[in-house]
Amino acid sequence: MAEQTISTARMCQHIRDWPSADSPFFFSNSSVSMLACGARSRFQQSLSRPRLAATVNNWLQAQRHDRHDNPIAFGVIPFNESTPARFVLPQHTLISEPLTPPIAPDFWPENPLLSVTSLPDAESFKHSVKSAIAQMQSGTLQKVVLARALTLGFTNPLQPEQLLLTLIQKNPSAFNFCAPLSDVQGQGKWLLGSSPELLIRKQADHFSANPLAGSRKRASYSEQNRELEATLLNSPKDRHEHAIVVAAMQQALRPFARRITVPRSPSVISTGTMLHLSTLIEGTLTGDHHVLELAAALHPTPAVCGQPLAAAHQYIQLSEPFSRGYFTGLVGWCDAQGNGEWAIAIRCAEMHGQSLTACAGAGIVASSQANEELTEISDKLSTILQAAGVSPQALNFAGRCAAQKATVNG
Repeated sequence: MAEQTISTARMCQHIRDWPSADSPFFFSNSSVSMLACGARSRFQQSLSRPRLAATVNNWLQAQRHDRHDNPIAFGVIPFNESTPARFVLPQHTLISEPLTPPIAPDFWPENPLLSVTSLPDAESFKHSVKSAIAQMQSGTLQKVVLARALTLGFTNPLQPEQLLLTLIQKNPSAFNFCAPLSDVQGQGKWLLGSSPELLIRKQADHFSANPLAGSRKRASYSEQNRELEATLLNSPKDRHEHAIVVAAMQQALRPFARRITVPRSPSVISTGTMLHLSTLIEGTLTGDHHVLELAAALHPTPAVCGQPLAAAHQYIQLSEPFSRGYFTGLVGWCDAQGNGEWAIAIRCAEMHGQSLTACAGAGIVASSQANEELTEISDKLSTILQAAGVSPQALNFAGRCAAQKATVNG
C-alpha cells in the first residue's frame, strides 16, 4: 500500500475534491490526518466480538506482499453484532499533520431545512428514563445509556466534504472521521463525526484508553467553564456514572495487561460544545495482543451501553425505537502487526442524499433526572447540528412544519 506525506493545504484540497475521489475514508486525531483512497480489498461481515480480531487479522495477512509489508486497513464496527463490520484496505493513503482552523470557507451554499423527525419523542424518552431508574432501584441495572435519533431533511443533497471540513474546524483535536457506508461509488452514504472518546490505542506492547462519562454543556466564557468544571468534578451523580465506566474497563483490560495505570480521580476535557469527565488509562501488554482483541473485550463500554452489560443491552433493544447502526460503534484503523487506534462513534451522523440522521445518548443512573438527560442529549447533538449550519430556530421551525403537515394528512 502506497503512503504519501503531504502538506495540510494539500490535504484540505483533497477533501474539497471529495466528490471525484474513489470511496475515500478520512480519519484524524490530534497528531495526524489520514485520507485513504481507493480499495485494494474490502471486508464486510457480521461478526461476534470474539471472532473480530482473528478474522480481520487473517484478511489483512492475506493482503501482505511479503513479510516486510504492513498494510493498514480502515474500518467501522457497529454497536450491534448483527450489523456488518466494514473494512477497506486502500490503494493509497495520504498523511498530513493535523488540520487546524481556518480550513473551511466562511460561507457554504445555503441548504434550507425542510423536516425534522425525532425518535423517540421527548415524552417517550423521559418514560424510558424513568422506567430504567425504577429497574436500578430494584437492583436490575446500575447504568444504561439511552439515545435519541434526529433525522433532518434538507432542500438540496448534502455534501460530505462540507460537513467534514466544518467539523474539523470546530473540533480540531477530536477524532474526526468520514467513512463510506456503501460499496458503490456515487451512492453517497457516509458516517461522519467528531468523537472526543478514544476506546483503545495500541502500539507494540503499550496501550491507552480514555473513557468519558459525566457531561455538562460548555459555556461561552472561560470563567463560566471553570465553574462548570468544578461542578462536574464535585457531582456525586456524574462521578458515580464515570466510576462505573472506568472500573468496567479496568476489569476488561486486566487479563491482557502486565501493568495498568489509572489516575485516582478524573479530570475534565473540553470539546467544542461539551465538558466531560475523563480518565486516561495506560498500560503494558503481557503478550502479542491485537488491538481488535482489546477493542472486542472493551466494547461496548458502560459509557455507551451500561452495566451490567447484558441487562443494559437488552433494555436498549426494548426501549429505543431505532437501530443504532454504527452510532456508539467504533471507527479507526489497524495494521498487519496488530497495532491501531479506535474511537467510539459518537457526535456523529449518517448522511445520505438530502437526509442527515444524528444520534446522541445520555448515561442514566439511579440519581438521574429525565428532563436533565433530555437536555444533555440536545446539547450533544449540537456538535453535528452546528456543523450542518442548523440553528435551534431553524430546527424548531422545521419541526412545527412537520407536525402541521402530519396533522393535515391525518
